[in-house]
Order: sequence, then C-alpha cells, then structure tokens
Amino acid sequence: MADCLACPVGKYCDDMGLTLSDLANKDCLAGFLCIGGSTVPNPKDNIKGKLCDPGHYCPQGTTLQIQCPAGSYEPRYGTSDSTCQDCPKGWFCPIGSTTPTICPIENFCPLKSAIPTLCPAGTYNDD
Repeated sequence: MADCLACPVGKYCDDMGLTLSDLANKDCLAGFLCIGGSTVPNPKDNIKGKLCDPGHYCPQGTTLQIQCPAGSYEPRYGTSDSTCQDCPKGWFCPIGSTTPTICPIENFCPLKSAIPTLCPAGTYNDD
C-alpha cells in the first residue's frame, strides 16, 4: 500500500488493482468535485469530494470548481455546467456570485451587470 497512489483529483477509483490507464473512463460526475482518493463518482463527504459549491459549476471530471462568470450567479449546490443565471436588471453580480446584489443609488445596472456603473453627467438615479 505504501507504493500505491491516491486516486487523482477529478477521478474515482472504485476497484482494486487499477493502473493509470484504467482511469481514462473514471471521471467524476458533472456537478461534483473529486478532491482525491475518491472511490465513487459522486462523493459528498467533503474529504474525498463534494457537490460543487454555489457560485460555481463543475463539468464532468473537473479538477477544480469554475466560478460563474461576472454578470451571472448560481445559488444552488451541484451545478454541472456553465448555466449560471443571468444577473437581473437593477442588480449586479461579480464573478463567482451566489446571489445578485442590488444596484446602489447613483448607479445603474443593466441585465448581466458585473459591477454598478455611475450615472453619467446629466442623469441621476435615486432608486
């Protein structure tokens, strides 16, 4: 056992006597992050793996969680693809957001805003 290696990040090792080439078809499921040493494709123990965190998504076999792009958000655990929700008009969503943030006074935030934008000269926003 001292010469055996832990199953790599993004993979699961569900059988004895596996070799590196056996791992080609052993990707962890989409929506999950296998941290290393996982024996199942959908680990939830937060030691060997977990559901993808809110504000992120995890494609099949990923080695890291991917943050939702700026201008979008994701409140759920276990998102598997880049279908993070669009930030609504009147709100802004920096990269990796789990919920939209209301646009501050003196700014405006169109649909998919990543950051608030100051109202230009000749305009205002008290809302």
